[in-house]
Amino acid sequence: MKIKYQWLCILFLLLNSCSSMPKEERAQNVNTQKEQAALYLKRGHNDYTWANFESALHLYGKAFTLSSSVDWIEGMVRSLIHMSRSSDRLNDSEQARVYLDQAFYLLDDSVPPELALLVQNRKTEWLLFNDSPESALQWNDMVLKDMKTIKSEEAGEVWRVRGAILKALKEYDLALEAMNKALKLDQKGNYISELASDYYILASILSLSNREDEAILSMYSALEKDKFIENTPGIAQDLYGLGLIYEKLGDHEKAYHYFQRSYLVQQGSDQESIPERLLSRLQNPPDESPWNIDSD
Repeated sequence: MKIKYQWLCILFLLLNSCSSMPKEERAQNVNTQKEQAALYLKRGHNDYTWANFESALHLYGKAFTLSSSVDWIEGMVRSLIHMSRSSDRLNDSEQARVYLDQAFYLLDDSVPPELALLVQNRKTEWLLFNDSPESALQWNDMVLKDMKTIKSEEAGEVWRVRGAILKALKEYDLALEAMNKALKLDQKGNYISELASDYYILASILSLSNREDEAILSMYSALEKDKFIENTPGIAQDLYGLGLIYEKLGDHEKAYHYFQRSYLVQQGSDQESIPERLLSRLQNPPDESPWNIDSD
């Protein structure tokens, strides 16, 4: 009996030490997993912006696995949303829908409202990509009603997505109104990355509205923001956008200048593939050349 009691004491001490001693280690492990997941998300964003969607999907998948291993709801939801976006870009709308549904299933009353807003925004995007602008606009109307006092990056995104929907519907004046509301929210929160996206989309809508001078200023603002946060893919995209606007204006020399700069940014970033749309424009340089000498 005495021996049995001694063994029970030893067992109790062992169990107690196993449950209490590694407590800090477990907390550290959870933090490490979260940090790794966040890192994979960041790397996924970079590849996504460079249009390397397969690689982005793979990295987002790793972020999801790490987040799941420590039951980090926010990490899981954000990973699933970006996995859904990447699948859409890979023309796999069904899989995009599956990831989106999984994100919805993870939502409950305990999650922050901005996280729920992120999922609702993704549904709006999915409808725009795979159903119709009209159905996307209907869902966006509902999201706006529920959004109310939420002040976060996701709030500005609701209006930015609305701007994209109205642009697709060729309702350019209403699209500009939506983008100005997105800008106002993101300026208030000083969300630099979001502001860069706002200015880029705004420039596109202004150009479609034949307001090229304003479009150029807006695209320069996007470029300024992307440079500030050292967003190399965004910088390349902004430079290409400036080239398109000048091309539309018939200023082929300036257009070529910006296309060339966009190419050099991408080349300097060791991108394995340069978009064909850019390469084709670089094949036809303007007649003006720094080697031409006016012989008048």
